[in-house]
Amino acid sequence: MRLVTSWLPLLLLLSLIGTAIPYSQNAHADILPYEPVVPLPILFVHGYDDKGSSWEEADFYNYVQTLGAEVVSVDYNKYSRNDITSTKINNLFTEAVDQLPSDTKFDIVAHSMGGLLTRYYLLQNEDVRSRVRRVIMIGTPNHGSPIAWQNRVSDMIDDPKDYWEDGMKNAEIVEYRDYYNEYTDNMFDTYGGGQIEEQSYELWLSEHHPEVIDAILEKQQLGAGGELTDLGAEVLPGGLDYRYSEAFNIYAKILAARSFEREERQAKMGMIVQGVPFSLKESFVVEDDNISNKQQLTGKDLVDEGTALKEGMKKGCTYNPFTDCDQPATAKNIVQDRLMLERFELHYYENDQIQTEYVVSNLFLSWLAQEESRYRAQALRNNTYYPQYITIATVDDPDNKMGRWTTDLFVKNMSAWKYEDHDSVVPLKSVTLFSNGEDQFLDRNVKIIPGGSSKISKDPYAIQREGGYTFHGDQMAATDLLRNEYNNPLTGTNDSEVTMDIVPGNEWSADSSIIIAKPANESLGNDYKLEISSNHKTTVRIMERDQDQMWTKMKTVPLLKGDYSGYRAEVDIAVNEDVTDYLIVGASADDKLTAAVHSEEDPEQDELGYAPVGRYPYYLQPLDTTVEGDTVRQRFRVYNRANDQAVSGLDASDFIFKLNGKTLLYPRLSMEGVNIERAGNIMLALDYSSSMGTVPRNYSMMSAYNFLSGMNMEKSKAQVGVIGFTDQVRLLAGLTTDYAKAAKAVYIEDTGGTSLYDAIVDASSILAREKGKKSLLLLTDGEDSGGSRDIEEAIESAKSRNITVYLLGFGDANVDVLQRIADETGGKFYFANEAVDLSGLYSTVTTEKDYIYTLEYEAPDLTKANEMTMKMTQDRSNEAAVPYDSLQLPLPDIQSWWDKAKDLINDMKEGG
Repeated sequence: MRLVTSWLPLLLLLSLIGTAIPYSQNAHADILPYEPVVPLPILFVHGYDDKGSSWEEADFYNYVQTLGAEVVSVDYNKYSRNDITSTKINNLFTEAVDQLPSDTKFDIVAHSMGGLLTRYYLLQNEDVRSRVRRVIMIGTPNHGSPIAWQNRVSDMIDDPKDYWEDGMKNAEIVEYRDYYNEYTDNMFDTYGGGQIEEQSYELWLSEHHPEVIDAILEKQQLGAGGELTDLGAEVLPGGLDYRYSEAFNIYAKILAARSFEREERQAKMGMIVQGVPFSLKESFVVEDDNISNKQQLTGKDLVDEGTALKEGMKKGCTYNPFTDCDQPATAKNIVQDRLMLERFELHYYENDQIQTEYVVSNLFLSWLAQEESRYRAQALRNNTYYPQYITIATVDDPDNKMGRWTTDLFVKNMSAWKYEDHDSVVPLKSVTLFSNGEDQFLDRNVKIIPGGSSKISKDPYAIQREGGYTFHGDQMAATDLLRNEYNNPLTGTNDSEVTMDIVPGNEWSADSSIIIAKPANESLGNDYKLEISSNHKTTVRIMERDQDQMWTKMKTVPLLKGDYSGYRAEVDIAVNEDVTDYLIVGASADDKLTAAVHSEEDPEQDELGYAPVGRYPYYLQPLDTTVEGDTVRQRFRVYNRANDQAVSGLDASDFIFKLNGKTLLYPRLSMEGVNIERAGNIMLALDYSSSMGTVPRNYSMMSAYNFLSGMNMEKSKAQVGVIGFTDQVRLLAGLTTDYAKAAKAVYIEDTGGTSLYDAIVDASSILAREKGKKSLLLLTDGEDSGGSRDIEEAIESAKSRNITVYLLGFGDANVDVLQRIADETGGKFYFANEAVDLSGLYSTVTTEKDYIYTLEYEAPDLTKANEMTMKMTQDRSNEAAVPYDSLQLPLPDIQSWWDKAKDLINDMKEGG
């Protein structure tokens, strides 16, 4: 271990003293020069089949020491092929933590499996967790390793007696072999060699033996394999009492039975299948051995090849004599079960519809994610601290054969996760049992995408940056990646770009969902108001951070609409020696925040004349004032700030009207509902999936084309855009007023599955950035298959952004699904069996109901300055003020009044 020299901390201290800033007049203590990162001790954790001293060869390990950070390494090399949940490995981690200065806060940097070990340890040790500022993981398989999944399945097929009683003669395996024979008899003409019907084995099982599929679905949370203690290395005590889920155990038996049956057929019939990369998903869909050209999990050569890639030969270390062999290198070791894929994809019929379930195979990772999500959700509710997680994921090589996407070679296209990739940050967004994903508000998932690579992240929340290929074993030496994330934990590039000084009058616009507000010396000891705004409705979290930049207090603040443009909130902040800075984080990465600092002495209105933000649920917007004879009419609007909608149904008892400070006793109030045309935003989403069928698909494209091409660029007030969806969502035309261009974009050739709910979520994300009314016009058959979102997420995505969804159903439309989406988003559902005229929908999607209130009262002395103030009772709104001296009274009325006055005076003179 390389330690920092003893004089470096003294030198750093002297440099700080030398640059000390004098006390401000109101300060209790000086603020030291602000540093974006405060060096804390760092605990380094290595990965599988590695050792703690490997970190000493990494430049990053030495770099942090030059900053003054103390370093300690966890070393569990001797047991890295064993159970990372065991008491022994937990104790080794504790011994490393105990080498850090007592009770100090620290950071953790972990590579590969070391990240899983760290997550599990922190979950089990709350006292240590409270001391951790952040965890940086590089190449950590938070969703499991495909290679480990392959190793486990291959070894089960290779040595079935190690896993199941009676091995190949296990009762369930024998039963599943009979099912596979039945399947091939249904699908193929044995004598003619031809295919009778095309159906995947999974779907056939769900149709003819649904009890098998039901058992898999029902037993995802049941542990299995706990009795297998000594297959490879002796299992250390104290760990979890299972290896994998019972659902995986059943699925593996199905795979094994199928493989044994195919192998026996090949032997009997003398057939030789050409070896090509094995694909689990395709192998369940492909034809019988007589027709298929796909290699199956049968022969020992293929099985051992998958093992040899990562584990060495099954007996000892003959594969690599230079490897440390305290334990046998084998696919049988329990570490494979802790590392293997968290989930696998299962297809089955339910109510005659094809459903997809992401079934738990690695019960350890599934449990870990749920427990993390549980405690983080609870922490957010209680404003209790927990560490920040940062994951760095890299692509290993141009052919994608090893590392993060390792088993494309064996398990190509195995969609194991709903949203995230192999290295995704945790807790997982697919875990929705305890949280909706907001517990990740500080966590960051960084994907390094090689230049020109077509590989992109499945995780829609991932931050993608261009970089080079980094072999998995070299990730510890990826100094630049680690340094960027360590020095800039909030942005990964330059945290100073989102940092503002707390100085009265200072305003800061960040092209980011994060702002750091740091005190200046002249602001120390004072109280301020921090005004936060965004261009769209959102929620922000505001955290006070201490000298170690760990947040100590947090509040959640919604940004609401008011007498100003955009959305705002105002919070009180105190600047003192206990607060290093305030961290402001938006709910979405799409949030573009602005912050402004006001002192307590700031005027009640800002430089634009806007009233203070306040925290009221409604706001009043004065429109105009007219005087006719002796009657004043003032029109105003009431908005509900929660949904930006005009409010109807109020009467005079809901308001307090004051004229020149005196309450108006008998106000006359009326309301009128009017239709107004607003600059709208319309997104068309077209279904190109196979389920639509050729004729309905053509009707859909024709209807969309006629609608768009018929819009008038000079008269229309709407932007339009087009997306198309199959099993993927494609943006065909961004929001534009070039309607002819958008119309041409609808005619494309595409086919595939139906990611209907993904289309609604993606379209809502595009529309959310726009002002004005937002509508989604969806043309589909309503059959969702293959997408990553569900109907609840789709509806919430539209509702939360005030997007109305109109649906036009073609073909065998799923009326219940489409009607539900329309009802819950305030839209409508229409059914069509031919191309239809959609022009009538234009006024619907660009017009909305507005409610105008009119207050009437007797005119006061117009020769004097007057002011009417109005607000809702029970402090439900702002107080809107309309000064009379700013009124532009109609000149003809004033002239008429003066003329009448002169005539009256003359009449009096003549009569008098």
